[in-house]
Amino acid sequence: MRSSQRYPQTKRRCRSRAPAVRPVLFAALLGVATATGRPFSAAAADREPPSNASCLDCHSEREVVGPRYLVDPGDLAVGPHAAAAVQCVDCHTKAATVADLTEHGRLGRASCDGCHEAAAELAAGEHSSTGVVAGRRSPSCSTCHGLHRILAVGDPASPVAPARQAATCGQCHRAAVIGSFLASVHGRAAGDSTPAKDASGSPRPRCSSCHGPHRIEHGDVLRSPRFKLAMVTACSGCHPKVAAEYRGSVHGVALLQRNAIESASCVDCHRGHEIYRPGDPRAAVFATRVTDDCAKCHADATLIRRFNLPGNVVESFQLSYHGLAGREGDVRVANCATCHEFHAVYRATDPRSSIHPRNLAKTCGKCHLGATDRFIQGTIHVSAGSQQHRAVAVVRALYVWLIAMILGGMALHNVLDFLRKMRLRRARQAAEPTIERLTRLERRQHAVLIASFFLLGYTGFALRYPGAWWVAPLRWAGTTEVFRSLLHRVAGVGPILAGLFHLGFLRWHRRGREQWTQLVPRLRDVHELIDNVRYYLGRRPHPPRFGRFGYIEKAEYWALVWGTAVMAITGLVMWFQVQALRWLPRWVFDVCATVHFYEAILAVSAIVVWHFYFVMVNPEDAPLSTVFLDGRVTLEHLREHRPAEYDELVRRGALPSEGAGEGASEGPAEGSGGPGEGRAARESGGPEA
Repeated sequence: MRSSQRYPQTKRRCRSRAPAVRPVLFAALLGVATATGRPFSAAAADREPPSNASCLDCHSEREVVGPRYLVDPGDLAVGPHAAAAVQCVDCHTKAATVADLTEHGRLGRASCDGCHEAAAELAAGEHSSTGVVAGRRSPSCSTCHGLHRILAVGDPASPVAPARQAATCGQCHRAAVIGSFLASVHGRAAGDSTPAKDASGSPRPRCSSCHGPHRIEHGDVLRSPRFKLAMVTACSGCHPKVAAEYRGSVHGVALLQRNAIESASCVDCHRGHEIYRPGDPRAAVFATRVTDDCAKCHADATLIRRFNLPGNVVESFQLSYHGLAGREGDVRVANCATCHEFHAVYRATDPRSSIHPRNLAKTCGKCHLGATDRFIQGTIHVSAGSQQHRAVAVVRALYVWLIAMILGGMALHNVLDFLRKMRLRRARQAAEPTIERLTRLERRQHAVLIASFFLLGYTGFALRYPGAWWVAPLRWAGTTEVFRSLLHRVAGVGPILAGLFHLGFLRWHRRGREQWTQLVPRLRDVHELIDNVRYYLGRRPHPPRFGRFGYIEKAEYWALVWGTAVMAITGLVMWFQVQALRWLPRWVFDVCATVHFYEAILAVSAIVVWHFYFVMVNPEDAPLSTVFLDGRVTLEHLREHRPAEYDELVRRGALPSEGAGEGASEGPAEGSGGPGEGRAARESGGPEA
């Protein structure tokens, strides 16, 4: 008999009943059940439960039940549920409560635990109702298997089929995780069309191979230590030989027998999803990366203290030939696993260990053919405290003292040579007439720039490269990153204040106004540059006739002006980051940080390449121009290098008499007007040597 004949009013009532009537109907039915003392379910049990066909009379039509309760009849006709003649009521009555009373009886959300024990396993794992993460609703059976079209796991069309599991899990899990798995050696095998096993007969990996199908532990070993233990068992299913080696190793014994959860396991070395073949450069156990992988534990001070491990094995290995060559990318050189093995890692005193004295010749012989007992007596992990022959210690001590004495003697000799030659040059200059080129006020401005520039450069790059060798003094002094940042910012105030003072000097000081008129770039500077290059190349017999400031000094002066402004603006934006981001977009702040870094590189490099050459390396002033100390140059130097300026001073009668000596050009106090040589000396002063 058709369901419409057995329940002739059902379909008609479903069509006509409005949603607002349902609460009233429920209250009426509940009242009847209460008045008669007979449960509704008992009353509903008097009649035969509806079949799938009866349910589909309504639930197969969208206009009757709407999209939420719509069921495709074809979904119920396939899969193991159809083969076992499972009915709708078999699933929808198991978890029904009093609140789920309907005209058909007590019907609620489908429940699988009546037939499938896996439902209880699901509730005990990370996918249970307590496993909600970031507001996402916890997955249920239907999330993975589907609502009504439930196919066998072995069916290639099933969402949980081996080749489709990654896509199914990817509906909730991050694309990066799934993408890493699909790119890994496991993911490529799981995507093969062969459903169950590979050519060797081993099971093909899929998500459930490691995580399990239902009781899924959290992948973070700190939150779920059981997962780390379970992974050893999971990996053993496909890698039995490797697992057997691991179980007997120091790592396996510590983890599996002593419950030392920090000990290395499969996922610690090979990772969870980013698993590649050892020969793949992306692999964590690749030849040039395996040392860094081991260092995560063997260079960790906490683990070293807890498990009484040797404290310097990583550092001493990295300083050895093997370590240095490996860091340069040599894949042939020995790494940790080459000597200690990958999985069968034992204590050095264990006869099974590859580094046991009885096995060292064989281990070293893998790379060093014909290695003898004398060869293996060498030490791989070399450090200052290593046990070595007394002769080695004696030779090392002798050479340390020899190096110190020889280099120290050389340095002392050159210092004495430098000081003597500087005194002789000063004596010659004292016997010659000189003129003041930098006034005392200008030398003080220059001194502030020198101090702040070097302090800024040192502390700034120390913040960027805290592990560099030249940052060792700051580390030795016990300074923190906070202190270095404060020191860098305080140093940055120096150029800002010096720049503001210099603006006032140019605007209100007579000397500054005179300097300004000669610092303005002119077309003549371009011609001087061209003529000077031609002179360097031998295409011109004489250099240009430079005035007080040539293109060399002007280029450096205006570069300083530009650099100070740029570094000050970007530095203040970075200093007051919170306040700046209230008004500026984030990308503007990032641009300021980038400009600040690269402008610092440009400034330091320009000082070394340009300024240091002209005041230190230039043969005419080497080893050091002393103008920044006393502010004076000889008339001969002025006549040779600044002929235009010299001629102008001669025309104005502003030069000291020949042979007048060093004090001939001294005049009134700086900045004040006055006749004679004093005024000429002030007019010839400037910001550059």
